[in-house]
Amino acid sequence: MPTTPDAQRLTFHLSGEVLQAVQRLAERRGLTPAEMIRRAIGTELFFSEAQARGERILLEDRDRRLREVMLR
Repeated sequence: MPTTPDAQRLTFHLSGEVLQAVQRLAERRGLTPAEMIRRAIGTELFFSEAQARGERILLEDRDRRLREVMLR
């Protein structure tokens, strides 16, 4: 991702378990761990804003059953 004038560098610690999860997800998608984290934040923002508007998030399983996803 190109650096923009408003970009800031953040440093934080991840547990080994979380770091491995980020690395696995990034590898599956062909992304860097940093880009995977950026996308995860974007996804969280999208879903949390939808729930704040009173919208429901539904997941359809292989048998076409719907379940509501509740964010913590």
